[in-house]
Amino acid sequence: MAMRSKWLIAALAVSLILNLVLVGFFVGHESDRPAWTQARTDPSFGLARALRFLPEERRDALFGDEEARDIRRSLSRSMRGMRRHQRAIEAALTAEPFDADALATAFAAFRHDMDEAQVRNHGLFVRIARGLTPEERDQFRRALTRPMRDGPRPNRDGKDDRERRQGER
Repeated sequence: MAMRSKWLIAALAVSLILNLVLVGFFVGHESDRPAWTQARTDPSFGLARALRFLPEERRDALFGDEEARDIRRSLSRSMRGMRRHQRAIEAALTAEPFDADALATAFAAFRHDMDEAQVRNHGLFVRIARGLTPEERDQFRRALTRPMRDGPRPNRDGKDDRERRQGER
């Protein structure tokens, strides 16, 4: 009889634990998104996508002038530079013999380009926000906090982001 009650207590404990795990899973799944998914660290990431709520003429007035195009072109150059630096980081990380100074230098170059790109991008962000009405700024804020689709995105030639990046190497 004592052996049977031990098994019953063990089964009850396992059942209770499983039920608590399931309840926790469902409560977590049904509750609001965690704070880390609601706002991006860098709100200027996805700037063009976030402005899609505006009519095309209004978007062009804010985002399509020569100064904005120059900033976007310089950002494209910075992104290409950062991809080169990422490849240099990968190469330094796997090089034999390993050279810690080369890895540190590659990270410093990457960080430099990233910092410059952020300064330009944030300047463009402020410039655009300055031209928005209060209602548009609220729509803009909501557009920036909308979750982005996860996973690779197909481009015009049918390749996803990962395939295209592999081809750049």
